[in-house]
Amino acid sequence: EPFARIVGHREFWGLDFLVNAATLIPRPDSETVVATALSVMPKSATEKYVLDLGTGTGCLLLALLHERSQARGLGVDISEEALGAAQVNAENLGLAARARFQKHNFMQSGWAGRLGVKADLVLCNPPYVATSDIAGLDPEVRGGDPLQALDGGRDGLACYRNILQELPVVLADDGRAIFEVGQGQPAAVTSLAESCNLKVYQEGCDISGHKRVLIIGP
Repeated sequence: EPFARIVGHREFWGLDFLVNAATLIPRPDSETVVATALSVMPKSATEKYVLDLGTGTGCLLLALLHERSQARGLGVDISEEALGAAQVNAENLGLAARARFQKHNFMQSGWAGRLGVKADLVLCNPPYVATSDIAGLDPEVRGGDPLQALDGGRDGLACYRNILQELPVVLADDGRAIFEVGQGQPAAVTSLAESCNLKVYQEGCDISGHKRVLIIGP
């Protein structure tokens, strides 16, 4: 059992986050998403609205709001238990006034229209492990993280496919979306984005040198 599950907390971006059985354990590789988001949103920027798809503990959204006092945002997740943890984390970090959370399923057709927001920045670390690969994951991951936070469908791309199709509905005209991707997936996700008339503006690497994030926009 992962140590974070035993103690119920995990450090991410220098901040302490409550974790529970419904949340993915925050990992250092995902800090690349936050670092990339900060590069897109300079401190001098005016008030910005951030949407975090599959928020889990809220670590991506809350780490960004911690660094950018002019930003506010919404985190959505399919799990009420995960949303409960995210809300507690927002309160513990003093960010509850600028962060809200709600239950929403971005795997359902028309998800973007029902959400009814326009975001300057979208953050997303979706499930991206191919179903057939889950059995081969490290036991700490396979047994420690919720399946719905790992399983990306037959090819690992199901969430990207569904999100990208409707991304323009929730993204401002000059907005950007930052996606975490798995090893070997950047080319496939880029192709999916282009098929939805979106562009990949930049790729970013994690601390191990693997391509980990894509910046996507109109």
